[in-house]
Amino acid sequence: TEAQYLDVQKMAQTGAWELDPSTGRTFWSDEIYRIYELPVGTPTNLIDGLSYYAPHEREKLQNLLTQAIKEGKSFDDDFEFTDAKGQRKWLRCMAKPIQNEVGVITKLLGTCQDVTIQKNASLEVLKQNADLVQSKKLLQSINQRLDLALEGANLGTWDWNLKTGKVNFDHRWAKMLGLELK
Repeated sequence: TEAQYLDVQKMAQTGAWELDPSTGRTFWSDEIYRIYELPVGTPTNLIDGLSYYAPHEREKLQNLLTQAIKEGKSFDDDFEFTDAKGQRKWLRCMAKPIQNEVGVITKLLGTCQDVTIQKNASLEVLKQNADLVQSKKLLQSINQRLDLALEGANLGTWDWNLKTGKVNFDHRWAKMLGLELK
């Protein structure tokens, strides 16, 4: 039923849209309006819809739409977006060109899904990974400097684990004690 269809769109935070390439007019489902934070039924067109995307994303989306219309290429990509209330979001947008019986593309059918939570989590993981890589490089640099300082001063290091009674030492300390490390 129509009510179930609308409920599914809300749950998935996914709306449907349609574009007439000859006029630039669009049809949006209620969920697309909710994603954009616009009143349902607000008149829209392609230019209005694109205006909510970050400039670099707008250009990417415009190129994908042009390829879909001119070359019949479908697309599926994520875009940075700011809704009508100024809230930054991420949308996954997909489009499929529809051709008439003589092969002319008469419309694009598509969906947009609010993937902000997933995208932000993914970006946070990437940031943390970059921080870990940077920390690892810093630690390696510090270890190299420490090793140079110990070598220059002809010093060795050792560590005694009081719980296990195990003693660990580096090659310089072993040499000082007349031992060889295996």
